[in-house]
Amino acid sequence: MNADIGVSQERLREFWTGIVERGGLARQDPRQIVAGCRRLHPRRHERLRGDLVIHLAERAERVLRALAGAGLRHGGEDPVGDVVDAMVEAVLDPSSADGAGFEQSFRGKLQHRLIDKIRRGKVRRDIEQPAVCDAEGQPVDPIDGSSLGPEDEAMIQSVLAQLPEKHRLAFKLFRQGFDFSSKADKSIAGMLNITPKTAKEWVDRARERIAHELGRTP
Repeated sequence: MNADIGVSQERLREFWTGIVERGGLARQDPRQIVAGCRRLHPRRHERLRGDLVIHLAERAERVLRALAGAGLRHGGEDPVGDVVDAMVEAVLDPSSADGAGFEQSFRGKLQHRLIDKIRRGKVRRDIEQPAVCDAEGQPVDPIDGSSLGPEDEAMIQSVLAQLPEKHRLAFKLFRQGFDFSSKADKSIAGMLNITPKTAKEWVDRARERIAHELGRTP
């Protein structure tokens, strides 16, 4: 590897490690965090990239929920969650054009992806699911018993707040779709510097506690 690149990587690692350790990510421009995450080495800086991408995922979800408003889940789908998952994948892939787009306009890119996701979902539902009408022929919104309401989400956040930090991070990574272990550069075990078995145990415990509080099967 070129020596200049090595020096640049080390400076980048020191800078973002300092920000994370001081709890200063919330004060950083998300576009800069995206840039840092995409330029850090996927293997040597896997754990640090995990810290950055978890913060970005939480930040993106807050932005998207505010843009979308309440009650967006439809037919068991959650476009916000899908957009966040896609954003995480793009940011962690140095070759992704979408990742580069998030460096240019974090909020704008999220908004564009959310609108696109909602439109595609609506078209698919219109094609696959004929509208249900009442006796007067007026459309009736289907009842979605599988989605989580605001109270359920609040309960989940309450449970997570009681977990040790690493356990909480493991569960959040799991919700973002990361594997416990993977041959790729993105896994819960790699990002948190633990074994795949430990990662699974932490996630299983979190799921059990959440399921217990919600009165559901994990």
